[in-house]
Formats: sequence, C-alpha cells, structure tokens
Amino acid sequence: MPGSVQEIGRALVVLSLVFACSALIRRWSSPLRKLFIPTAVIGGFLVLGLGPEGMGRLLGGTGIFPENVFAVWRQLPGLLVTVMSASLLLGEHLPPLRKIWSISGSHVIMVGIMSMGQFAVGGILVWFVLEPVFGISRKAGALTEMSFAGGHGTLAGLTPVLRQYGVGDLLNVGLGLATIGMGRAGPICTG
Repeated sequence: MPGSVQEIGRALVVLSLVFACSALIRRWSSPLRKLFIPTAVIGGFLVLGLGPEGMGRLLGGTGIFPENVFAVWRQLPGLLVTVMSASLLLGEHLPPLRKIWSISGSHVIMVGIMSMGQFAVGGILVWFVLEPVFGISRKAGALTEMSFAGGHGTLAGLTPVLRQYGVGDLLNVGLGLATIGMGRAGPICTG
C-alpha cells in the first residue's frame, strides 16, 4: 500500500475525475446509453487510453497517471466490494422472515439453480475440454459463476484468492467473461 495520505488522496481524486468524465461521456453519447454501457466501463477505457497501455506507449512511462495512483487503485477492489456489500441494507427496516421468503423465495431458488448450473457447466467444460486440450487449471471451472453472477467487482475482489491458489492469470479470462455477461444481461434486465 502506498505510504502517504497525500498519495491515497490524490489517487481517489483522480479516480473521481475519471468517473465524472465517464458520466459526462455517457450522458452525451446516445449509442453508449442504448448499449447499456455503464460509467465504470467507460472509465476503464478512459484509463486504458490515457494510462500506460495507451498514451504511455506513445509517450513512454505511465501516460498521464503517476505510478503511485495505480498502486492505490490496485488495493481498492477488495476493500470496496466489502464496503458495498456490507452497506446494502443499512437503514432498512426488515419485514418478518415469512414475508421476506414470500417475496423473494422464488428468486433465491432460481439464483441457486443458476449458480449451480454455471458451476456445473464451467466444471464440465474445464474437465473435458479446457484442461486436457489447453492445459488450463481445474480451478478455472469456477470462473463462469464468478464472472456472470459476480461480475467485474467480485472478480477484482477475489484477485488475492485467485493468486493464492496460483491461478492469478485467470483473472483476465474472468474479466472477459464478465464483460460478455454484462453485455448479454443488459437488455434482459431492462425488459
């Protein structure tokens, strides 16, 4: 983790500016809104274009962002997923358990079936195709569920776990799957 409070503050200000620019781009771009492209994805492309993989290759270095900004950003996903999940129900009055189940029971069952199906399909594909043909680790079987049900934030938060089990390189595959899943789910979720 970067050492000074100023570095952390600067990285958060830069991230806020990236999201503000992304929100303006999305507001002004009708095609991006029609494709249900979220502000975070637009911001990711902005950072990619202005960072070491875009302008950095042209100008040399890290583009317009200092390296310590990226050092702070690398630490954020695992922390922010926890904050987001922990704060979902703050300030809400919970109804009795019977009413909760009558409203959401069918959704809980459906999500359970879908998650188990994603684990099964991913596991079978890895077991019969990806491991024997391409030598991909068996641990990749969980990527389908983490990517489609969890999404980009969950994958970013699980990066230390993937690295702990020696499959940190699967993060990029999972992020690609999450992007595909996001594009497919957009029109379905909005009706």
